[in-house]
Amino acid sequence: MSGSLLEKRNGGQCPTYIHYDIMEYFLKIFDSIKGFLFTIVGALVGAYGVYKYGLKQSQIKARLEFIEKQIQEFYSPMVGLITDIIAKNELRIKISKASDVEWRKIMEDVTPVVYEHLKDNSEIKKFSKIIEYDNEELIRHIIPSYKKMLVIFQEKIWLT
Repeated sequence: MSGSLLEKRNGGQCPTYIHYDIMEYFLKIFDSIKGFLFTIVGALVGAYGVYKYGLKQSQIKARLEFIEKQIQEFYSPMVGLITDIIAKNELRIKISKASDVEWRKIMEDVTPVVYEHLKDNSEIKKFSKIIEYDNEELIRHIIPSYKKMLVIFQEKIWLT
C-alpha cells in the first residue's frame, strides 16, 4: 500500500489513521448537534434566570405583605390611639388654663375664711364641675386608651 492515504498520514501506522477517522466522525456529530446543545444550554441559563427572578419577586412580595401587616395591625391602631389621646389632652389643657385664669381672678382677694363661706357659691361650683369633667375624661377615655395601646403592643410586638 505504498503511497496510500494511510502511509501519508502517519508513516504507515494504522492506529493513528483510525483515531483520525473517529475524531473526524465525532466532529461531524458535534457539528450536527451543536445548535441543539447551544439551545439546551441557553434554555438552562434562561430557566435559572427566571428562577432567580421569581425567587427575588417572592421575597419582595413577602416583605411587602409583612410591612402591610405591620401598618394595619400595629402602627395604624397605635397612631389612632395616640392621636385621640393627644387631642383629648390638648382640650383638657386648654380648659384647665382658661379656668385657672378665671379662678385666679375670682380668688384674688379672697382669704381662707371668706372662701369657706363662698364654697356653696354657683361660681365656685362651676370650677368643681370642670375638675370633675377633667377627671372623668382621664378615667373614661385617656387611661383606657393607654391600656389599649399596651395590649396592642403586647400582642403585636413581633410586628415591630
